[in-house]
Amino acid sequence: MNESQLKTLYALLDMFSKRYPNKSPEAVKETIKESLKMLSDTKPLSHSEQVEQDSCQLFNTSRFNDIVLAYLIIAMRTADTPHSEAMKLLDTFNHTLDEITAEQALERYRGNIQ
Repeated sequence: MNESQLKTLYALLDMFSKRYPNKSPEAVKETIKESLKMLSDTKPLSHSEQVEQDSCQLFNTSRFNDIVLAYLIIAMRTADTPHSEAMKLLDTFNHTLDEITAEQALERYRGNIQ
């Protein structure tokens, strides 16, 4: 949840607590206050960091999986990868796309793959 969403949620909870004072979710309001404080203490992302974060979120939707798989198949064909090896790689790659987020993949890539 981003700062704007938390502020909106806080405003809604505040309105709820005013309309229904005996059913006010004070613990939730306190958690949101703490989260907003932590967010305000956090260094804002640079433009390039924000662009990367947005790209990762979009990639995590699986929208580009077919495109990435197409590139992988083209590369394997160009490299004359044997069929059995190509099938193992595709299977592993599909599992990896499902199990690792784009952020985790970049982190591993930048850390020289672990």
